[in-house]
Amino acid sequence: MIPSPQPMQEKRSLKERLERLPALCRAVFPALWEFLLFFLTPFIRIFEIPSPFAAALLPAAPVRPGFFSLFGLALSLLLRFLWQIPADLWQYAGCALLWLFLRRKRPSTDIRSALYTLAALLPRTVAACIRGTPWDVILSVAALPMGMLTSFVLHHCFEEWSECYAQPRVRERLGVQLVCLILIAALGFFRIGVVNLGQLLAMITVVLAARTKGSTYGASAGLLCSLVLVMDGHDYRLVLPLCLCGLLSGLRGVAGLAVPLLTTVACLLTGCITPAGRQPIHWLCGLAGGLICLLLPRGAQEKADLYLSGTLPGSAGMENDFVSQRISHMREAVEEIARVLPRPYGGDIRDSEALGALLCSACSNREACWNHTRSSTENMLNHSMELARDGLAINMQALPALKQHGCLRAEAIEETARQAMVTQKKRRYRQRRAEYEQTLTMTHLNAMSGTLAELCALAAGQSVSDLQAAHVILLALDELRIPARLCYARRVDGHLMASLEMNSLLPGRKAIDQLLQYLEENEGLSLFVTRIRHRRIDLEETPVYSAEIGTASMGAGGSSVCGDACMYKTCEGGRLLMMLCDGMGHGEEAHAQSQKTLELLKLLLEAGYNRRQAITAVNGIMLSAYEGEERFTTVDLCDVDLWSGYVCCEKLGACATWVVRGDHLKKVEASSLPLGILEEAKPCHVEYTLHSGDILILMSDGVAEAFRDEEDLKHAILESLYIQPQRMADALLRHALLAGGEQPRDDMTVMILMLLNRQHLP
Repeated sequence: MIPSPQPMQEKRSLKERLERLPALCRAVFPALWEFLLFFLTPFIRIFEIPSPFAAALLPAAPVRPGFFSLFGLALSLLLRFLWQIPADLWQYAGCALLWLFLRRKRPSTDIRSALYTLAALLPRTVAACIRGTPWDVILSVAALPMGMLTSFVLHHCFEEWSECYAQPRVRERLGVQLVCLILIAALGFFRIGVVNLGQLLAMITVVLAARTKGSTYGASAGLLCSLVLVMDGHDYRLVLPLCLCGLLSGLRGVAGLAVPLLTTVACLLTGCITPAGRQPIHWLCGLAGGLICLLLPRGAQEKADLYLSGTLPGSAGMENDFVSQRISHMREAVEEIARVLPRPYGGDIRDSEALGALLCSACSNREACWNHTRSSTENMLNHSMELARDGLAINMQALPALKQHGCLRAEAIEETARQAMVTQKKRRYRQRRAEYEQTLTMTHLNAMSGTLAELCALAAGQSVSDLQAAHVILLALDELRIPARLCYARRVDGHLMASLEMNSLLPGRKAIDQLLQYLEENEGLSLFVTRIRHRRIDLEETPVYSAEIGTASMGAGGSSVCGDACMYKTCEGGRLLMMLCDGMGHGEEAHAQSQKTLELLKLLLEAGYNRRQAITAVNGIMLSAYEGEERFTTVDLCDVDLWSGYVCCEKLGACATWVVRGDHLKKVEASSLPLGILEEAKPCHVEYTLHSGDILILMSDGVAEAFRDEEDLKHAILESLYIQPQRMADALLRHALLAGGEQPRDDMTVMILMLLNRQHLP
């Protein structure tokens, strides 16, 4: 019989074996990590205190200790015997007994974990009290609180580690960072040639921290790692090279081979400037650390970034970049539209062309006049148009050029010139209209481009202060157990803005008030609610100044409807908008026109338009809506910055504004035409600064003209001063009625603002 062929085993290629390597590493690495951790930690001596970290890690570990941890302890003890190092047998005995106990029962709380560590360290302390010197007793006792505190912190950090989300919480990242510092101290006992492994790991950690969060964070990481090594008995001068490496590696633009070069230079430089002339960290250590960071796999770098910054790779960073790119593309598209907008025809029709188009179109001698005698024809037509503009008759006596030219249609030239003038006038009107519409379109496009630029800057990423504020708010939510999620916390122009999403169906106002009170009392962070929509609550940092506003108005002739309209609104960023409009005429129609002007200005300013752009847009809307009718509105717009007290005022036909500071009065006036008259609105711009206790008074012309002169108005203002702005507005309107008669001839409106520093409030 022919035997059946055996299936051939295909040889795996090198590429397939390399592809299986990550899976193999994921299976082997946890066991290897457990072995190395318990092999290294018994060697640590912080300030000569014998290591308590092996006993602290056993109960704090998120999983039950395996045989690799016991094997690591055994190999560590064997190495002590081989290297003739004091064995510290009682430390290993306590850890072994704790290992046996933890195989059956795990600590359920942080306190129990600390007590288990204490029980493991007590045998060494008792042995030192019986057989050791007083100094050994002191060092053994000092290890007790150090081990208990480490176990307490690590157990709290790694609690429910297996059930955590993909993005680690703050305490879990803190636990990983603490274990990394313990490893740096443990590896400081070992060397490969001139390279100290603890210093090498510290160098790698510092460079990764700098590349993740910048120079400041890198220098801080260098200081922390160097302090751990110094406490472990290393040269104190290594603080300088590690901090310098973190500072240089985090500089913008530093990447690739520049990283190992800079770390090497930092180590060489510190060797030159230290008093002993010896390098505290060998230059080979700096070179190796930079190269390792450069050659780390992408997955390892993302893991390091995750535990250093808390941001998931490919989530927040990529999302911000994606949003920024899309906004940037939209902004470029808007700017391109503005660039390619068709420009209106820039030149007017010349007199000769306008008249010749009408006069010569049906003439049989057209070709001869415009080809052979073109110059004399144009000269004659230009003079004819000049006579028509002056209202003079066009004949051969008044215009000798007409007789010399011999025009066949001389009898119709006067009437045709008038028609040409009408044609020119219509052409100029269409040109002005096209220029005006183009200005309006450019205004809207520029406003959109500016808003998109601000959004692109906001979407670029979070700053350190943003992360700090978010951390403070998250801790407060966790402390108060408020069922809410922090959506964002960003500083815009240096002022914090945040948003929460409640997990309940209805936003709990009591819980939000409790949160705001907690943040102000414990963190010094004063916030207030700006908007509540469904479950979304927007918060903003409270400005330095608070504003109290009072208004009073009365219609002309004692009517209940006032043609004036006023409005004030607090906007994002601590801006207060105050607007007062006086529409043409009196009654319902004037009030509707003023109210519509205010509403449009408010909506455009909230949409991101600046003051000039909003005024230009509203002026265009009014001219388009009331085309052919004379409708105008005065505008008095004050933009108050509640952080600095700085006021930007735009006036269009509005009467003077008054600023009261103590017993002194200051008049702020500007002359300009109202809104809705000309196609190009030109407001007068005035700027000034208010201080705590200052009073700002806006009034319509009905109030200002009720007094005989300016002195009477000043006297009435000083007599109307009250602490409450509403009482002051009522009093000033009462004085205006007494001065102008019981029945006012014009609509009267008064707006009073009092600015107060919140720190001076009771």
